[in-house]
Amino acid sequence: MAQEAAQEAIFPAQAGGRPVLALSLGHALVDFYPGYLASLLPYLIDKLGLSLTVAGAMASLESMATSLVQPVLGYFADSGKPRPWTAIGLAVAAMALSLMVFAPSAWALAALITVGGLGVALYHPQGAALAAALLPSQASTALALFSTGGSIGHALGPLVAVIFAERWGLESVCLLALPGLCTAWLVYRALKQPLGSAAACRAPALSLRASFVGCGGWLLLLLLIMTLRAAVSVSVSTMLPLYLMARGGSAAGGGAAIFLFRAAAAIGVFVGGPLADRAGHRAVFLGSFLLPLPCFALFFGGHPAGMLALGVGAAVMATSTSVNTVLAQQAMPRNQAMASGLMIGVGWALGSLSVTAIGFMADRLGILLALPIATFALTAAGFFACLPLLSRH
Repeated sequence: MAQEAAQEAIFPAQAGGRPVLALSLGHALVDFYPGYLASLLPYLIDKLGLSLTVAGAMASLESMATSLVQPVLGYFADSGKPRPWTAIGLAVAAMALSLMVFAPSAWALAALITVGGLGVALYHPQGAALAAALLPSQASTALALFSTGGSIGHALGPLVAVIFAERWGLESVCLLALPGLCTAWLVYRALKQPLGSAAACRAPALSLRASFVGCGGWLLLLLLIMTLRAAVSVSVSTMLPLYLMARGGSAAGGGAAIFLFRAAAAIGVFVGGPLADRAGHRAVFLGSFLLPLPCFALFFGGHPAGMLALGVGAAVMATSTSVNTVLAQQAMPRNQAMASGLMIGVGWALGSLSVTAIGFMADRLGILLALPIATFALTAAGFFACLPLLSRH
């Protein structure tokens, strides 16, 4: 309660709604740009003569640039003078990742991906921290709205980029920078007054070491839960086309399944925040890993309603995503941007490593066996990781 009162003094509740909506829209755009790299890789391979190894390295480079540095940038945002880093990050991401279609070489492409990825990484820590701080009495709901924006942008990015590339040529993708730049200006305007208030009331910054005193173990548990959730999400959405094709489906059907999975997860994120504010964090956490298990069983068991069950499972698992970040922010009230970067950035990056392990399993066991085993194991591990939440007050 004391934390909420302090935040409300800095960010008046009546001013919170509009900036949170702007941050959510900005999150949709900032995740839209890295989301379309995978769908543009075939065009870039053809244009630049890239090998599959180099193309894969570009995708890995983007993942590292957008994720792993987020805690560092979050600490920088927490300890320095409040500035609109979200708006700056979105503008950088929109420009760099849209201009990569003009890259004359692999090195130039790598440079643009790195710069754009850093822009994406700059947006997330401060954006997530501000979304919760602007509406402290409804932090989970605010962060759910923020996270839903990112999920929608991530799902739409590949689809919109391919439409532009197919209809008007690869270079036309650069026009997609315009909505990002316009939204960056909107975010800047929306945050100008709240950030000014925060600057006037800012508490002295904590050292990096002091930030983790008394909460290191709790943050590790939250990071583990976030990592396991991300591992299921990334693994299933990445391997789903290969799994369905092994069952006799088509590549187009696999692409549609990915969109269904991601869209369902976006709905789950949106619902999960308000649900946690009403039913409590513990119930949402435990349910988000326990209830998807029968849904995944129906899908992998070949049930006629399996695809619908997969979507329901994705939605339910995603309900605790924003809550995960809120609890980390509460553990580090003076370094909320860094806490957000740990959950959103590092958790996602670590979870993404599971795809390599599942690929290794698939080479030996086959995708029809490897993906179900990994999905059930990771989901069950997430449930057991949530059990210590029951004993925490």
